[in-house]
Amino acid sequence: MKLKDIGEFGFIEKISQGCLIRPDNIIRAIGDDAAAFYTDAGLVSLITTDLLVERVHF
Repeated sequence: MKLKDIGEFGFIEKISQGCLIRPDNIIRAIGDDAAAFYTDAGLVSLITTDLLVERVHF
C-alpha cells in the first residue's frame, strides 16, 4: 500500500484505527491537521500540524 493510493484522508483513517482509547479531555482527536483537548487547568488547547513537500500533493 502506498500513500498515493489511499490519499491523505485514507492515511488519517489508518492511523485513527490504532487510537481505540480516547481520554475524557480530548475534544477533537485525529482529523484534518488539528486536535483539540482540555488542559489540566480546564483551558482548551489546539494543536495543528502541516507538511509541505515540493512537487508533492498529499
